[in-house]
Amino acid sequence: MVNMKLELEILTDILPPNGVGKRKPLVKNAKIKRLFNLDEVELEEYIDIKTGKTIPKYCGVYNKDVYYKINKPYEQLKDLILNRTTPILGFAGKSKKYK
Repeated sequence: MVNMKLELEILTDILPPNGVGKRKPLVKNAKIKRLFNLDEVELEEYIDIKTGKTIPKYCGVYNKDVYYKINKPYEQLKDLILNRTTPILGFAGKSKKYK
């Protein structure tokens, strides 16, 4: 069985190095790309810590006990993980041959 890898966009805060000033974030919600092996990840809906409500625009991914906030909806990634197919974009995606 082939391991399916996918590049996802992570949202994270960039902090200054230890010992330099306050621990105030330099950049909030910076977009960083990372490759994930879909066989090793666990997916969940993103819950805002302050309000306790789910935000459908984001989802959370656990990879080796590390949590990542992903800039994709939960439903879209759920389909990728369960079906192991990537969406076809552009003119080929509109063709009946590739559906």
